[in-house]
Amino acid sequence: MAKGPLVVIAIATAGTRSSLLKTVESIIQQNYENLKVKIVCPPIAVEKIKEELKNNFANPSNFEVLAEKEKGQSAAINQVFSESPEADFFGWINDDDFYSQGSLYRAVTELNKSGVVAVFGQLIYVNEAGKTLGKNRLGRVGFWSSKYGPNLTPQPGSLFRVSAVTESLLLNPNHKFAMDLDLWLRLRVRGRFTFIKQTQAFMLWHQDAATVKQRKNALAEAYKIRLEHSKNVFDRLLIKLLWIPTKIIAYLSIKLI
Repeated sequence: MAKGPLVVIAIATAGTRSSLLKTVESIIQQNYENLKVKIVCPPIAVEKIKEELKNNFANPSNFEVLAEKEKGQSAAINQVFSESPEADFFGWINDDDFYSQGSLYRAVTELNKSGVVAVFGQLIYVNEAGKTLGKNRLGRVGFWSSKYGPNLTPQPGSLFRVSAVTESLLLNPNHKFAMDLDLWLRLRVRGRFTFIKQTQAFMLWHQDAATVKQRKNALAEAYKIRLEHSKNVFDRLLIKLLWIPTKIIAYLSIKLI
């Protein structure tokens, strides 16, 4: 019986968050057979993470722990991508986000359809106590918004087709906060995005998260990326007109914490 397309998942981590084990558990519970997971961390954390996997999970043979070659989340994800040429579909998840049950099967099913280059789904925001703070179910509306205003295309729970990426690097290493937005804007001209009308992942919303802690820098970076991908005067004008509303929406979201 065929195993299905090979899915490779990257996790970039410093190895200090206890939530990493919950992230790993959410991947193992997918029970997707043809799966490889590569955890990239500082060299000093490699043995610690290997030991934690061994002590908490029964034979996670499809998990590999790698020492980072360069610092930064984008660089770590690029490292896994460049070392996984055999992958059919690829994704990454932060060490404080978690897949929902059946997430990978749903994503793979949609990606197997002709012309689909990426999939994303509903995202639930939770706090550190596990309380639900909100839910992103905007779908195509959020996808359109990401091109001009607030980046509302959820990255956790998403997957994309490896063959749709034509660049040598998956992510721009100069982008620290909105690298997913840059990837979406590149991929959207190469095929269809499919929205899954089910919860694909849970995002832990906390003050230590990069896009929360560095909100001002994240907004500025996303704005720059949108302008770089704009195709005409209309696009640039709309991006500039929506800049103030985008900032207001982003700062109001902090109140969820």
